[in-house]
Amino acid sequence: MQNIFWKIGFIIVLVGVCLWSLNPPKEKIRLGKDLRGGVSLIYAVRIDSSVEDPQAVLTQVITVLKDRVNPTGVLDISMQPLGRDRIEIVMPLPSKRVLALRRDYDAALAILLADAQIQVGELDTAIRLHQATVRYGSEGDLGQKIVELQEFYDVYQAAREALAQAPDAIEASELARLEDAVAKAEIDYEEGHAAVLRLSLERSRVVRTLNLPGTRKSLRDDTGKVLTDQSGEPLTKPSQRDVAMSKLRGEFPHLSEDLEAVAAAFKEYQEQRKGFDDPQDLIRLLRGAGVLEFRIAVQTARPEGINPDDLRQQLIENGPDNTDSMVARWYPINDLKQWYDGLDELAALERDPRSFFAAGRGLVAEGYEGQYYLLLYTTERKSMTHKGDRAWTIESAGRDVDQLGRPAVRFRLDTAGGALMGRLTGPHVGHPMAIVLDGQVFSAPTLQSQIQNTGIITGNFSQAEIGYLIRVLAAGSLEARLSKDPIAINILGPSLGEDNLRRGRNACIIAIIAVALFMAAYYFFAGMVANLALLINGVIIFGVMAMIDGTFTLPGLGGIVLTIGMAVDANVLIYERIREELFTGEVDLRGAIREGYRKAFSTIIDANVTNLIVCQVLIQTATTEVRGFAVTLTIGILATLFTSLFVTRVIYTLYTDGAKFKRLPMLATVFPSIHRALEPNINWIGLRKFFWTVSLIGVIASIALVSTRGVEMFDTEFRGGVSVTMLTAPIGDD
Repeated sequence: MQNIFWKIGFIIVLVGVCLWSLNPPKEKIRLGKDLRGGVSLIYAVRIDSSVEDPQAVLTQVITVLKDRVNPTGVLDISMQPLGRDRIEIVMPLPSKRVLALRRDYDAALAILLADAQIQVGELDTAIRLHQATVRYGSEGDLGQKIVELQEFYDVYQAAREALAQAPDAIEASELARLEDAVAKAEIDYEEGHAAVLRLSLERSRVVRTLNLPGTRKSLRDDTGKVLTDQSGEPLTKPSQRDVAMSKLRGEFPHLSEDLEAVAAAFKEYQEQRKGFDDPQDLIRLLRGAGVLEFRIAVQTARPEGINPDDLRQQLIENGPDNTDSMVARWYPINDLKQWYDGLDELAALERDPRSFFAAGRGLVAEGYEGQYYLLLYTTERKSMTHKGDRAWTIESAGRDVDQLGRPAVRFRLDTAGGALMGRLTGPHVGHPMAIVLDGQVFSAPTLQSQIQNTGIITGNFSQAEIGYLIRVLAAGSLEARLSKDPIAINILGPSLGEDNLRRGRNACIIAIIAVALFMAAYYFFAGMVANLALLINGVIIFGVMAMIDGTFTLPGLGGIVLTIGMAVDANVLIYERIREELFTGEVDLRGAIREGYRKAFSTIIDANVTNLIVCQVLIQTATTEVRGFAVTLTIGILATLFTSLFVTRVIYTLYTDGAKFKRLPMLATVFPSIHRALEPNINWIGLRKFFWTVSLIGVIASIALVSTRGVEMFDTEFRGGVSVTMLTAPIGDD
């Protein structure tokens, strides 16, 4: 019983974690579109008439969208081409629970914004009645402005009263002084009034704050070591969301309760949505996906037509979307790892982003609510975008290296793009040109020479980022190809999905009951152990799928049923080996169990590893439906190895060493005639020529049958087909 306690503890912890991840099951078990119904989004793809292979273009676009929308492949989102220039994207219907949480979040946000929006009439009435500090508070930025506005109003009213009470025979100089005082007080009041109205909390700012990363990072010293407190717990710095929320609470202390309510509702909604439960989320993500732009970056040494310090102040006070410049705006940096080498540079960047980007690159940068921004020009002369009639695209892209030997991406533009690029880069040699993808800065290399049709994107990119950029660039700018919104949205009724779910569930239940009854009837106690292992196997499968936000599809249920058979097969191999050892009479029960596991081990490993290889190939290359089967089967195979070779072995150790049992009765050991029937005296090797002949005839006949049927044996998934959508109307309608 060596190490038996830690083995039991490990099993209990693993099963407990899986059960915890499944709680509550109705929320954690996600059903695919074929089980719950779904939403079909059909997008148009612009393909030039000169393109010889439109299917290749559609395949490229689908590849880019899959990497962007479903990079891990665990979400049940399928994409397939329709005809020559259409793409259909299908996702499951949102769950009722998620929709309810979304409504709660929207309601809390509406209450917050109702209190945060400063209405002119309400403000004027509160100021006139001296109730403004009661209504809006006197703390924070808004409170200070309210106090100042109340003072301006009092001064203005006093000046007006003084002017109204002036005698008719007042001297002209004194009258002019009183009128000037009224005019100055009125100007101060109007400016203060406008300043207060500018402090209204906008919806976009709240939503942007809530969507900031909420992960806390560990604090490190100059050597990179994680700092800890007196109790040894690692010290962390506030997340980007924490920083932004603290700033909001500081600016609007009277909205603290509303902000907390919105944050709590959003957190619960985010925890349950598990991906694209709302079709609008997917539509928003696809809108403008893969938009590639090139923009000249503002330099600290020679800004043109702007004052960087003024725009920095506006960014800090109003956010990146509320600056008043007509020639430049702030763009967020996609990944900081592209801009620093080592923890020392990262610390310097976080400590003073202005100096970090200015010293090494001459770029104008600033931080805002945990995000870092670069200032880029937006004028037509300093930008290459897709606005208006400036249609261009990427013809090819591939791997390359820059002058320092780092991975880079080389791309080639079409004729129109080459002309625009030459016009942009010619006057700006020696300036940094930012590569902007989906509104975020990926890199900002300095232009070494004028670029025409061919260019290279450099930066500290990882291999994954290089691959993503290549796929995006190879597909061209998706904004130039993919329609902004779906041209058709169809709801796939859940009735068929409910029928599939009921049939799939019944199939799983029948399979489990049949297998469990057989194992218990044939192997007695050993069969009950196998059934317990099968139960743990199921808990692990569902628990892991919940952990990775996996979606159960109808083929996925097939993978679970197949796993049940494979799990029992492993136990049968072990038990039959144990039975053979017991009938030899050369070893006791403990030795028979040890030999049974040893002799069955290689067979079980070989069978399951080969299946794992096939599953991994399917995960990488198959469609979403088949991938769902491969994912559940992969988890099931790993769970089978664990339960068959580890869990059951621990139970038998307790059975023989702990409880000191000496016998393991089975049907074949209780009735020896069954054992003899299972081992007939047949010379199988002597019949090999007969079996070779039968196998050869079967192979030749199979090839002939396949050749005869041809493509007729394939369904629409393999040879394509025609999709017809019919709309029904009440009788009597035109």
